[in-house]
Amino acid sequence: METRYRPILESLVPRDPLTQFHLRRGSPDDEFPDLCRNSTWMGRILTPAMYRDSSTAAPTVESCDWSGPVSVGCVAGDAQSYILFCDFFDRVIEAHHDHKIQSQTPESDFNYDNLKGGDDLDRSFAARCEVSVVRSVEDFCFPTHCSRGERRQLLTLARKALQRLEDEELPGRLVLIEELNQEQQRELNLNPSSTQLRTGMARDWPDARAVWVSNDGSLMVWVNMDDHLRLVSTRDDTNITEAFKCICIQLQKGGWLQGWLVAGVLVQGGVG
Repeated sequence: METRYRPILESLVPRDPLTQFHLRRGSPDDEFPDLCRNSTWMGRILTPAMYRDSSTAAPTVESCDWSGPVSVGCVAGDAQSYILFCDFFDRVIEAHHDHKIQSQTPESDFNYDNLKGGDDLDRSFAARCEVSVVRSVEDFCFPTHCSRGERRQLLTLARKALQRLEDEELPGRLVLIEELNQEQQRELNLNPSSTQLRTGMARDWPDARAVWVSNDGSLMVWVNMDDHLRLVSTRDDTNITEAFKCICIQLQKGGWLQGWLVAGVLVQGGVG
């Protein structure tokens, strides 16, 4: 199936800006990275054959940013990367989760009535609970690769979607990170992390980054941080059922049930 659809997919992928530079690249064998001291899943799985096959695609697997010698070792640049480089990404995901991929489409159930348990956790062992879900917008590069224009357009789209939540009786306030001074950003722990700096997620910080907070404190939506959108429901008790219910309801109202592919390879195939 990959062989059949690869030419079609490659023709739809926007041209990688890096290809505009006339770099004097050698053959794939000459360009293959030195992975002898790389202990990540990427370093263990990427082979010269995979690298050689990907060199004919646009973008190449080289444009999938390496996230450094710590963590899984790679992040995706866009949703198409998971298809174009499926031989590589599927092996990384399977190795990290120790689980064989059975389907290309995850089975999601956002009917909170189907959640069993979670409302009777012992408060002696848990003081609070949190449920979060990440979402990406179709046809936009992930934060690892997106341009300033894309990021600003995503913020505009997020404003419109968040307005729908306010129209549905969940008032809140959108705060632009660039409107906060350095001290306020430090107090809120908003300075870019080392991972964000390594993977390119922190480019042009804090341009077009924002957080929306509901007035009742039940929901936060982070925009253009590690992902296009991250919805977080936090409770000061241990009733994770209610936190999950809040997430499910707002996903439906905001029109965010789709868009489960994200840059972080660790998230694919797992539950956070």
